[in-house]
Amino acid sequence: MIFIANGSNDSASGVPPATIAAAQTTYIQTLRASFPYTPIIVLGIYPHNGGGTACGACVAAETAEQAAANAMNDPYLLFCPWVGDPAGSWETGTGSIASPVGDGNSDYFFEAIGHPNALGNRTFASRIVKCMRNWLTAKGYN
Repeated sequence: MIFIANGSNDSASGVPPATIAAAQTTYIQTLRASFPYTPIIVLGIYPHNGGGTACGACVAAETAEQAAANAMNDPYLLFCPWVGDPAGSWETGTGSIASPVGDGNSDYFFEAIGHPNALGNRTFASRIVKCMRNWLTAKGYN
């Protein structure tokens, strides 16, 4: 399996969502040429305790990336939305364990530098596994 993790760096820097999605498509096509049957798991935008769905640039970039991934119609490609997960954004709020704000789970999941702590990593990993299990179940692998 190949995992592609998308951070918020490009969207936070003002790169247009269409440009981000085009770069992702090119990258996936390059990988697919070398690995035609390898599952590729693309994770949505990781806002780095930037507010989850309140991070408008993150939502726009993830929406564009997901649309581009879906348009590829690749049976071995899975897009796992991070901020736009139908079950709810994987992260919410803008705080950290060093500076809790009380507006979401980031108060518990993030170190002061904006990176997930052990609890955050375990939680996000469980969401990735859930996305993959749902995908495999939908394909008939029980």
